[in-house]
Amino acid sequence: MSARKPGSIPAGITPVARRILQQFADAYPMSAHYRGGRALRKAKWHELMPEITRDVDAKQRFLDAVDELVAGGILSVRWRRFREGDEVEALYLQQPDALYRVLGRRSPAEVAAAQRTVLHQATPPPGSLAAAVATHVAALLDAAHPSGFADEAELRDTLRLLSLHPEEAGSLPIRALSVRLFGDSKRIESLLRVADSASLAAAGVRASERLALERSYPEASIALWGKLCLGGGRSWQLRGEILTLPLATVTALEAVEFSGPLTTVENKESFAVFVRSMTGGAAVYTGGHPNRAVQSLIRAAAVACDSARHFGDMDPEGLLIYQEIAAIIPHLRPLLMDPATYDRVAAHGRPLTAKEIAVLDRISRPELEPLVARMRARRIAVEQEVIDLPQ
Repeated sequence: MSARKPGSIPAGITPVARRILQQFADAYPMSAHYRGGRALRKAKWHELMPEITRDVDAKQRFLDAVDELVAGGILSVRWRRFREGDEVEALYLQQPDALYRVLGRRSPAEVAAAQRTVLHQATPPPGSLAAAVATHVAALLDAAHPSGFADEAELRDTLRLLSLHPEEAGSLPIRALSVRLFGDSKRIESLLRVADSASLAAAGVRASERLALERSYPEASIALWGKLCLGGGRSWQLRGEILTLPLATVTALEAVEFSGPLTTVENKESFAVFVRSMTGGAAVYTGGHPNRAVQSLIRAAAVACDSARHFGDMDPEGLLIYQEIAAIIPHLRPLLMDPATYDRVAAHGRPLTAKEIAVLDRISRPELEPLVARMRARRIAVEQEVIDLPQ
């Protein structure tokens, strides 16, 4: 390696040197170093770059990169005792500005300065989410903490979005609103994650909920022999037909009238087959984990029934879904979710992963204990669709 004047910044660093610097660049904004503390230290490079312990050439490239960055004054190195030049104990950041300049990125200090300018120019409506977030971000920047925003453009556009009144935010489809605000149909969608995080930290509420920006339209499907009652004497009389309702209609129901059991069914095909066999009662399709419309419909239907059962997958996720519905209907009982049925169809199941088996620890309903014990023993998951319904 050719000699380099101490303190000079390398013009074109090697790929390995770039990887080393990226480790420091990612850690620096959250470090004490950024807030005026001791130099950022990175050790255990055999874990960060495991190839250096397996490949002699990879290790040499790593050592060459360390020499390169130390010679440029960006980093300093502490060698392992008696292994100088061969085993790195730790690397220390010496020139943060040079680090980001070499990587072609703005330093956190430069990003913070640009974001302070945005805050200085912003005039969010008093009491708005934008005002709360602006105050919160200013406090973070003053304390030399990352703002949570990638750059000043993301901060500026988020404040513009959070300045909206809920009625204004809901006046257009989300992409039309995004075009009106930013000239980009997908800009709002790209901002929602950071907007939610910032508003939750600043005001304890998610922007997507306060401004109804999630634009979800939950629906629920029910089949029953009975009547769905709306206000003003209006009703639907059903004889086993399936009716799918949006959340607004479900919440407007005054009563669900039927005789017989209420059955909730997790998957669509099993729901359709089950409905064909109905001669009374009611069945609600949950679509996996029940959305708000399904929860509301189940709650309304449960008032009219003395017995309720759930038919779903015999896997850990399916048992969690059962528990969610049981939280709405305490007298819920499993249908075809028992050790005997499980054993009968387990040959058509799939192996449970270690992660799924760990989920079984979250199952607390006593009526599921026998099935949980059998699933732990056999380590098989059974999908609802392979279970044949009794005639």
